[in-house]
Amino acid sequence: METPETHYARSGDVNIAYQVLGDGAFDLVFVPGSLSHVELVWQVPAWAAFNRSLASFSRLILLDKRGTGMSDRVPGAPTLETRMDDLRAVLDAVGSERAALLGFSEGGSMSALFAATYPDRTWALVLCGALPRVMWAPDYPWGWTEEDYRRACEEEDRRWGEPAFMREVVRGLAPSLDDENIEALATLFRQTASPGAWAALNQMNMEIDVRDVLRAIGAPTLETRMDDLRAVLDAVGSERAALLGFSEGGSMSALFAATYPDRTWALVLCGALPRVMWAPDYPWGWTEEDYRRACEEEDRRWGEPAFMREVVRGLAPSLDDENIEALATLFRQTASPGAWAALNQMNMEIDVRDVLRAIRVPTLVLNRAEEAATLRDGSRFMANHVPGARHVELPGTDHAPFAGDTESYVEEIEKFLNDTWAERAWEEMEQDRVLATVLFTDIVGSTAKAAALGDARWRELLSEHHALIRRQLVRFRGTELDTAGDGFFASFDGPARAIRCACAITEGVKELGLEVRAGLHTGECERLNGKVGGIAVHIGARVAKEAQPGEVLVSSTVKDLVAGSGLRFDERGAAELKGVPGKWRLFSVETLIQAPH
Repeated sequence: METPETHYARSGDVNIAYQVLGDGAFDLVFVPGSLSHVELVWQVPAWAAFNRSLASFSRLILLDKRGTGMSDRVPGAPTLETRMDDLRAVLDAVGSERAALLGFSEGGSMSALFAATYPDRTWALVLCGALPRVMWAPDYPWGWTEEDYRRACEEEDRRWGEPAFMREVVRGLAPSLDDENIEALATLFRQTASPGAWAALNQMNMEIDVRDVLRAIGAPTLETRMDDLRAVLDAVGSERAALLGFSEGGSMSALFAATYPDRTWALVLCGALPRVMWAPDYPWGWTEEDYRRACEEEDRRWGEPAFMREVVRGLAPSLDDENIEALATLFRQTASPGAWAALNQMNMEIDVRDVLRAIRVPTLVLNRAEEAATLRDGSRFMANHVPGARHVELPGTDHAPFAGDTESYVEEIEKFLNDTWAERAWEEMEQDRVLATVLFTDIVGSTAKAAALGDARWRELLSEHHALIRRQLVRFRGTELDTAGDGFFASFDGPARAIRCACAITEGVKELGLEVRAGLHTGECERLNGKVGGIAVHIGARVAKEAQPGEVLVSSTVKDLVAGSGLRFDERGAAELKGVPGKWRLFSVETLIQAPH
């Protein structure tokens, strides 16, 4: 594999050096630690071999962060935000819509922040020797004390660049390297950053703390998983498919069928639940106390072979020892303890009950009569609330469809799909009805603002406001449906994108000296001649009317669909929405980690 050429991506006024090698199926970005040099790295045999190994199964993207290596020098040390901009510039330059990030050492904090901020540009995150912060804190006792850190920095300031000292630095990082590699890496470090640049990097690292964003990386959202499913359908050339959603996969499958009926011709739900947790109108779910107790045991024991066998027996008690052992191994190798904990947290928050009635594709719901009550009764709920769903309850205790009497299970699925395919039942679906998230915004105090500015300046400001919103709609895959004076009406195929768009708008208009309020709701909408209507639209408009200046307010339906997104909410209580029956629980967006598509 030849040494790649160096190219440059423009990030603002700064040129970011990068290289690309390998032709694997997916993109992998190596985000280096404090020091890197995309050309000198090939003079370090061990590092060069490591890069070539990564490139053997991926399209590997290497870069030098601004201020280091072959990228432009800049005063001081750039912020994590600026470095994220640089990474996006490189991804755009190489035509990568979504990449895996491998964040090494100091590069790990920026990689973690990027994954949390831009999940639509990140499909996986690998952290190698990475820290969320460097310094000691009462709740982070592993960090450096300020005294020790400053003492180390003072010595580095004094000796940086001396060949002997640079070899000491390398040996501290990689004591097993041979003399040839130590000498080459010491040269790379010395030529990558001047003493002043290294001092600035040390100061920046002293101040970084990304602990609070780590929780936003967690499990992918239902929305992200729908994107992944569409990508797979596109990759295999499938315009329309039947979905078989098993267990936790059922909620995403149901949401996909409601959101993209034009990509779904049938839906089969096997032991699927609309939600996991108990609620006054859903008495079959887990209580929070029982669920947390179960999760605590799983957190403590996940990965232990004996415990994994217990988990499998709970799902498929009729399996023989060989299958139990194999499935336990699969579970153990599929998810780390942390990944499983993140999935448990996401599942605790998911609730797709409100979208079931929007499913218009032919649907079969299957479960076994003697499986756990939480699973059996949740499956019955799905069948009772999807319009026209066929429900089949088979004998047996196994939750897994591949355990127990699998022949009857498969026969029911085969018969349903063959009948549906022969009847081409999807052609009779109402193609003008679809699940969507609607967003309404309007400027606070627009009349007074217009009077104060005068007609000409107001028209100019309104034009800037409209342009800003349209940029954000493009950024977050929204569709502009209507404008009325200073208000916007848009729709989205994903609620998390819609929320992030609304937050970007409310923040962005502040630079124009304006405040907007925003409201969102997810529900079944009617499509007619490019327009969207129906009760869901009325609810979204009424939610917006309840929002305070600068606030993004959402219905409970929206909140329940964005589990795992990193978004947090303050409950605003129940409100009566004008012209809409009943009371509606509303939530204000509290914490936002933005992620453009």
